[in-house]
Amino acid sequence: MKIKSWDSSEKSNEIHLDRAMTEALRYLKRNGIVELNNTALSKKEELFSRAIDDYKKGELSLDEFSCLCEKLWWTIDNKNNKLAETILKGAELSFYERASVTQENMESNFINVLRKVMNYKE
Repeated sequence: MKIKSWDSSEKSNEIHLDRAMTEALRYLKRNGIVELNNTALSKKEELFSRAIDDYKKGELSLDEFSCLCEKLWWTIDNKNNKLAETILKGAELSFYERASVTQENMESNFINVLRKVMNYKE
């Protein structure tokens, strides 16, 4: 997975999250998912909820969680629902985390998005 970040000169830099994506794929396998495209939406939602819990427990890093969300989002056909919208926000967390360091007011966006994702089940 690649994300863009900006340094203080507003120069765009691509960041590759290859290690985090590898860990996200391992996480899928540990949870019994071999092929996301052939997985029912209810199982994807279960996996997403479990990943939220595992992130909160420190078993997934933010980048791993974000990469997992990226993989999940691309396999959801109907993107106009709460699950898809929240998973997309989860996929953007790595961007928001890095942008919050260099862009004014971005840290509040990061916290707001993180809260929305973490409170999905509520």
